[in-house]
Amino acid sequence: MAATALAPLIADQVVEVFGVACLSARFRLLAWHLVSRGTRSSTPVSLPDVFVRRVSHQARRA
Repeated sequence: MAATALAPLIADQVVEVFGVACLSARFRLLAWHLVSRGTRSSTPVSLPDVFVRRVSHQARRA
């Protein structure tokens, strides 16, 4: 499952992180993109940052 694959990537972070996980139809992790690193309690994220990561991943697969 994707959660099992993502846990080692973010478990030891001392600040908030926001990432985009690209999943297959069977919820398998295809790619992980770190979008933002923040403070201990928050991280700033803009919608274009999230959208661009997803679209660029899809474009590489086509």
